[in-house]
Amino acid sequence: MFEVSYPQGQKSSHGLVNEIHISTNKNESLIEISSQSGIGRGVIKLIQGDWPEVVIARLYLKGLEGFTVSSEQITIDKSVLSVSAYDKNGRLYEKKYLLNEKGYYEVKLPNRLFTDGTKEISLHWIDFYR
Repeated sequence: MFEVSYPQGQKSSHGLVNEIHISTNKNESLIEISSQSGIGRGVIKLIQGDWPEVVIARLYLKGLEGFTVSSEQITIDKSVLSVSAYDKNGRLYEKKYLLNEKGYYEVKLPNRLFTDGTKEISLHWIDFYR
């Protein structure tokens, strides 16, 4: 079970909303991020149980310019993560940015992020096309 918080508030200075929803099955958690402003932060705290074997961040942005994920022990930047873009039907998108296409980006969060009793992770994203 998880708890989501927004260190800088859920709304941007322009009143635009950032939302994080988490769905979990036995072995996988999907963190879905929507960001009207294109820039945001969120903290996900594990309040019960263990992190699943697979944790995927799915970001509904037009272009993923920046993304970092941090635990108490480590910070990992987009440049060393595997990022894939998908169209609205879930097919792999060949171009770097979605721009005006409907779709999303997926980032599989590395298992090393969840070692040594990690209880929370922080996510920070920046949309190229904000």
